[in-house]
Amino acid sequence: MKKVAKIVLSGLILYHLMAVVVGPNGGSLLGRTLYPYYSSYLNWLTINTSWQFFSPAPVTTWVEYEVLDEDGESQDSDGDGVPDLLRFPPAKRPQYLSKEGYNRRMAYGMFTTSDEVKFKDFLLPWLCQVHTGATKLSVRITRQQIVGIEKAQDLRGDVYDLNEVFPGPFREYECERGLL
Repeated sequence: MKKVAKIVLSGLILYHLMAVVVGPNGGSLLGRTLYPYYSSYLNWLTINTSWQFFSPAPVTTWVEYEVLDEDGESQDSDGDGVPDLLRFPPAKRPQYLSKEGYNRRMAYGMFTTSDEVKFKDFLLPWLCQVHTGATKLSVRITRQQIVGIEKAQDLRGDVYDLNEVFPGPFREYECERGLL
């Protein structure tokens, strides 16, 4: 009798684990195939929500900027004749920064670029403080739409090829000293 109970309990646990995998991935091939067998159970547990409910169109945001001197000229630190286009947060995590620290900077970048007031009150004074010789910054906010898993599963190359990048226009901001 104990062996039968173990088999039944193991079957129920396996069924539940499969439901947890199938439920949020209803648009995938596995989800479309197995959903009819799990839909009543998922509805009963109220876990039948796909991942798109939580993040239907994920976006990453960063700031690209040029540091301008008193004459309005862009800085060219390497002398190649091309102005330096800087980015916050950096495109790749620097070795000295932990993953958590980098994620914190990404979240800070998203927060401070969500509207003009936050940008001017938080990020702009910090960028001016980091670049001590700057009198102005030429800044644009760039957003990148991350491809959904449904499109990515059909791709045979790099997923980042499907991401759409929307760079905003460059705007100039004065660096006011003594704010921080």
